[in-house]
Amino acid sequence: MESGNQKKLCLNEPNNCYKKGNQAQNIYYLATIVVVTKLILAYSELIVLPNFMNTIFNFIFIFLMLLKLLVSFEFKVRKIYVLFFLFSIMALYTSVKADYYIILLSAMAIIGLKKMNIRNIIKVMFATKVFWLTVHFICFSIMIVFLPQMVKYSVIGGVIRYRILLSQPNTCAMLFLWAIFEYIYLNYEKINFNKFIICTFVFGLILYITKSKTTVIVYIALWLMIWQKKRKVMQKFISLFSKYGYVILSIFFISLTVLYTVVPWARSLNTMLTGRLAGSAKAYELYGFTMFGQYLELGQKIDWDAIYGVTSIWLENSYTMMVINCGIVYAILIAIALRYTANYLTEKDKIFVCAMLIYGISESYIVDVFLCFPLLIVAGAIYNKRKYLLMKNE
Repeated sequence: MESGNQKKLCLNEPNNCYKKGNQAQNIYYLATIVVVTKLILAYSELIVLPNFMNTIFNFIFIFLMLLKLLVSFEFKVRKIYVLFFLFSIMALYTSVKADYYIILLSAMAIIGLKKMNIRNIIKVMFATKVFWLTVHFICFSIMIVFLPQMVKYSVIGGVIRYRILLSQPNTCAMLFLWAIFEYIYLNYEKINFNKFIICTFVFGLILYITKSKTTVIVYIALWLMIWQKKRKVMQKFISLFSKYGYVILSIFFISLTVLYTVVPWARSLNTMLTGRLAGSAKAYELYGFTMFGQYLELGQKIDWDAIYGVTSIWLENSYTMMVINCGIVYAILIAIALRYTANYLTEKDKIFVCAMLIYGISESYIVDVFLCFPLLIVAGAIYNKRKYLLMKNE
């Protein structure tokens, strides 16, 4: 809502208000390009950025988001601004303490969403990812033909897994998967069999190259929800799982993490999840839970542990990572947000929230709103409820 003075200003000088709104949106889109570029290049082996460049990218993003807030700021004290200020301080504290600045970047993105078109933000994210992933894929294709000895790969379980000049096969598959999901989201109303074939061909090609199994289940689950969305059973599942799935999965995996050595079938599930449950249990044994975040030496080599069967510390389950690394408070906020927006999200939005929750079982990227976009949709619904669905500047 605009203040009385702002309404009068818009009536007297509508062009200024229009320009001000456009400036704020364009600044946000530029910030999106900057941060998505930074996130992809952080994983790149083609363009290796020195550490100080990552810091520069972070500062540019934060500067642009602050500028966007300044341009669109309403000079009226409101409770929401106080809450945003406290949220920013908390996110900054967590990011510094845990040395995990994705929390701060995602918080800034959420705070800056006021009067933004979520669909347009996803368009910018998608276009930026397509550009950089295409560059990597073309260079990888040329190198695999003419300079195969220079192409790096991982050997896991005796299987050669290429990573398309990115840091790791699963990370590579994640970037392509969520770019495909952004395409599906943007074209959801026009989805047909041809688009399904195109998406599946690209996904299958990346799957063949990376041999990443963590993306298969969520890809199949997404299309199953889309094709079966008219069935009452599926509609009920989508509605309930998008609303309560985060809480259910959090309780389930946190309980198994704590009781890993007690629950008889925990090791069988751990085998199915390729060691992710044992990794969480070992991290919990060493560090415990945290309310506002703590630093973990992820990837740190440790002596062979016969109980957990691990030789390093790592977290690849979003639900345990939130409470061991990022902070219990953020897990609570996500659970509340999903519950609160249940009446505002469309069926399409809920389907992609469900996909995010399923993906979170095997990967820890869901808190990064620029790589995994559903939480951005949820935040947009909190801001504008159904208004963001009615914006026409597409």
